Amino acid sequence: FFKQKTAYEIRNCDWSSDVCSSDLAFALAALVAWVHAPLFAQGGFLGAAGTDVLRGAWGLDHAARGLPLPFWTGRIGFPEGVKILILPALSSILGAPLTLLGPAAGYDAWILALSWGTGLATAVLVRLLSGSAAAGLLAGAVTVVQPMHLLAITDGTPELVAFWGVPAALALTWHARDADRRWAVAAGLAWAGVALDSPYHAVFAVPFVPLVLPGFSRSNAGWLAVGLLAGALLLGAAYYGLPVGIGDEQRRGGNAAQLAVWWQWEAGQLQRPWEYTLAPAFTPLTVLAGGVVLAGLHPRRSLPWVLVGILCLVLALGEGGDNPAWAARYLGPTPGRDRKSTRLNSSHSSVSRMPSSA
Repeated sequence: FFKQKTAYEIRNCDWSSDVCSSDLAFALAALVAWVHAPLFAQGGFLGAAGTDVLRGAWGLDHAARGLPLPFWTGRIGFPEGVKILILPALSSILGAPLTLLGPAAGYDAWILALSWGTGLATAVLVRLLSGSAAAGLLAGAVTVVQPMHLLAITDGTPELVAFWGVPAALALTWHARDADRRWAVAAGLAWAGVALDSPYHAVFAVPFVPLVLPGFSRSNAGWLAVGLLAGALLLGAAYYGLPVGIGDEQRRGGNAAQLAVWWQWEAGQLQRPWEYTLAPAFTPLTVLAGGVVLAGLHPRRSLPWVLVGILCLVLALGEGGDNPAWAARYLGPTPGRDRKSTRLNSSHSSVSRMPSSA
């Protein structure tokens, strides 16, 4: 994680790049603790009542109790037990020791660790790409406080909170271009970890991969392929030997973001947004607009990332047949309301409506 000094920096005693991941880690840890500190005074699980918080806590407990076979449990189908893979699988295994703190405290610590890890991985990726620690810190901070992320915590869906694998794998792949071959193998295996945590994250990460591939040496590209192949074999064995939920036609449509919900959210018409469990829909336009403005400061470097981000937003809409109609309604005037002021008010108040203890 620490930036290696170049010969030029050593010769000229240039230590300006010493703002490294340790500083970003401490800063983001303080931010996550500050955002969620008021909730701990209330006790209980981190999340809202009537959501999937207990399901998320059960998944973590299932992985911990099943070690060294985190996919097996005897608490279902007793006494034979069953094999079941609960997402996010890799994050659950890594967070298993936290269950020693107790059911509620362990789950809360795990969720905060996932939030911190997601912010840190994003900060490191942006720092590597831009060479700016300030840009990395800004990206990490926006990630951990945006309503979509807080909504996932509120709704008790750790598979959405555990987004750390995508920026971490992208950062590893970028770093492995001209590093030791072990980094290239590790980058290939990291993508298997992303898919193990969430197949959704793996699918949406694919369009970003070509952005970090230019500059790979022929040797390291070969070792990256070795890591990818090894990871694919491990994933294939895991998914082949374990039951994996296959969504039917209704689930395929239900998992897509719906502009109808997005429009209602921006209009301030949703008081309990977690009931809709459509976290991708709750990205305030202020977040999107801010990203576009910052990208405009260096368009040549940022444009490919902005275009791929737009592609992912389009993919998130899935097969929602009424999305075009709602897009037209959203872009038109909102009857009886000041749409501009409503958007700003709902976006600024969205964070305060997010997590509350069960």
